[in-house]
Amino acid sequence: KIPDNIDLKIAAGVPICGLTAYQCLTQRGKLRKGDEIMIIGASGGVGSFATQIARILGVDTTAVCSTANVDYVKGLGADTVIDYTTEDVYHCERLFNLIFDAINAHEWSEIKKLLKPNGIYVNTMPGPVEFIRQIITGILPGKKFRTFLMKSDREQSNWILEKMAAGEINLHIDEVFTFEEVADAIAENEKMRTRGKIILEIDPSIN
Repeated sequence: KIPDNIDLKIAAGVPICGLTAYQCLTQRGKLRKGDEIMIIGASGGVGSFATQIARILGVDTTAVCSTANVDYVKGLGADTVIDYTTEDVYHCERLFNLIFDAINAHEWSEIKKLLKPNGIYVNTMPGPVEFIRQIITGILPGKKFRTFLMKSDREQSNWILEKMAAGEINLHIDEVFTFEEVADAIAENEKMRTRGKIILEIDPSIN
């Protein structure tokens, strides 16, 4: 049930992006208070949720985004922001308990260098190679590669909605498209430049 003070278009961003972020951080990434996380793609739909959820969990957050989104991501609660257009992520001098790659931007062979000895890298775009890598690193000691398939969960959805109703999580809507503009919405999404979420409004009379 959507809380009374949350607009339907805002709530529409929760089921996929919100749950993906929550489950990747808490279930796949085993994130705990005081841990250190790097979030890659922090200004997108999933990344925006992840940055705010990490803040609520009491995690030290390093967010990666472009120049245009630095201030936006800082406003979400990131402790440190890396502008990938001017800084090399691999030159980061810190090591992380969890690296959450929301946009599949980096190769495991390189990004794992930024993990702590038992750190976890979570990728949101599974394929055959990713599942094999997950199995291999799961057997071997040390750093883990984990991929992810989101599962619907009412309790987790309610947790996110409660935080949104309390103003602890906000969702920026980049653009709203009508159902007739679905092709335009997909094209815009594929540019990988969305801040927050793109919303497809099926019927404006529903509220």
